[in-house]
Amino acid sequence: VINWETTLQIPNEPIRSPDSIDLILKLCTSSDRRLGKNADEVKNHPFFSSIDFDKGLRRQVAPYIPRIQDPTDTSNFDPVDPDKLRNSETSDSDKSGELLDN
Repeated sequence: VINWETTLQIPNEPIRSPDSIDLILKLCTSSDRRLGKNADEVKNHPFFSSIDFDKGLRRQVAPYIPRIQDPTDTSNFDPVDPDKLRNSETSDSDKSGELLDN
């Protein structure tokens, strides 16, 4: 999180568990005190205690599976105001191609 010292605010609603707040604060701190020197350190945080990482996350049943009508169904997403979309002459994918060509 860029500028976490001045921009990080954890709202009171919705109510969060003490473990979730602790995890956020331990991830958003100075690098010498930050949680996550390795993946095991993060996985061993109490917030993740209900997850069996050895079982394989891909084999677990998803907590929520949205219903869709067809491959282009976007009804599960919030509506977007087209006037607020970024209008650019060059798409981001075009820009990434320029980087790869160099």
